[in-house]
Amino acid sequence: MTRYIHIPSDVPSLLRAQSLVTSGLVPRSVSREPYIRGITTFMTCLMLGCEFNSFASTSGGAAEKVSQAAKEQDEGKVCKKRQKKKNVSEIITAENISLIESVLNALEDGAVVLFDCDNVLITANIEVFVRRQSDSSKYDNDFSRIIHRERPNASWAESLALSQTVLGSSTVALVNSKMPELVANLQTKGIPCLVVTAFPPSPAPGLPNPTEWRASVLARCGYDFARSWPGLSHFALETKTGQSQPVYHRGILFCGAVPKGAAVAAFFAHVKTTPRHIVFIDDDRFNVESIRDFCEENEIRYTGIHYTEGTKYVSPVKRSSARSEFQMKVLLEHDIWLPDEILPADKLRLDWVELCERAMTQQNVACVTELLNKIDKKLHGRRVLALAKRTGAADIIKCVEQWLGSGRR
Repeated sequence: MTRYIHIPSDVPSLLRAQSLVTSGLVPRSVSREPYIRGITTFMTCLMLGCEFNSFASTSGGAAEKVSQAAKEQDEGKVCKKRQKKKNVSEIITAENISLIESVLNALEDGAVVLFDCDNVLITANIEVFVRRQSDSSKYDNDFSRIIHRERPNASWAESLALSQTVLGSSTVALVNSKMPELVANLQTKGIPCLVVTAFPPSPAPGLPNPTEWRASVLARCGYDFARSWPGLSHFALETKTGQSQPVYHRGILFCGAVPKGAAVAAFFAHVKTTPRHIVFIDDDRFNVESIRDFCEENEIRYTGIHYTEGTKYVSPVKRSSARSEFQMKVLLEHDIWLPDEILPADKLRLDWVELCERAMTQQNVACVTELLNKIDKKLHGRRVLALAKRTGAADIIKCVEQWLGSGRR
């Protein structure tokens, strides 16, 4: 006996107005794919307890029931998929190091801990990088805002290169004094630690060897990430993004313009390691989510920590929009960064000798070196050397003497 059913209009099928034969035969004119769709609808009808003939009317409620059932089935699959991801991935926010300590101290074998660098391990305390919480625009600090205004077509790579110049002339400090010991304890337990930073590996004005500079800065602050990766040397990585290459150097993965998730994927492929559990600590939630996506794709347990302690900046100098504007103007026009501490809040002027003297009093050798290149030796050489000797700082004096090319006088 042949019974006719109506396939709901929202199910793309060529079985409309065709018959389903109880013997299991299907008219030869019907292709296999729509037949399978029709059987699915037919079975759904049975599960709902609908009469076959009730499908005869396009306005009947059975068709709507089938459509709704299919929709709920699809939603259920999505929910299960999300639930599976939720079981292996979590992102938490830590305003201080206490929560981080509890997470890291509970780690077991098979875990790897990834650390962002700036505002997580160290901070440069640079006012133009401070996020302005009251600013509703996407340019949440003076650096980004002024770059966008003065160079609206600048690429992200260009912005990173400029930030590289800023950091190269700035002093750094620990975000939290407990962090170096926390990293060392993890390494003692055999849990590898890796720095994953957006800092670009390519040279920039004032920073000819950025990878070694960054490794040296971290070493001076008490970190030794190379300890986790014995036998690994300096190397570049290929990524699927087709962007610039990330570079590994002394326990640090320099991502540059490459998303951190893609860079981390390339690194673990290179070292032929798949961690069972990845913990990533970053002050930027976007980066935390980038690593999460990599972990979910590879079924790796993931704990992302959005760490905000380093963003709570307390400026050592009076806050000044005029100073930020002046600093950025000099950076964009002369490729030199003038640190906050050498500039007053107002009455700013471009006098290279005066600025060099201010940098000397702060014993900022990197800044002094850059400023000396702007000073006429014949006109100001003696004065500059006298200023250097007045500081009593051997490295400053040596820097000036090398600039003069005269040796000690």
